Amino acid sequence: MATPFSVVVVTGANGLVGAAVCRALVERSAQVRAVV
Repeated sequence: MATPFSVVVVTGANGLVGAAVCRALVERSAQVRAVV
């Protein structure tokens, strides 16, 4: 994920899978917008 425009919206970010997805994206330098 090396593009300069890596903004990702994750729905269900307070759940088990959504939280893991958010963490993985942040580790890959993506900007995450979480919807709970």
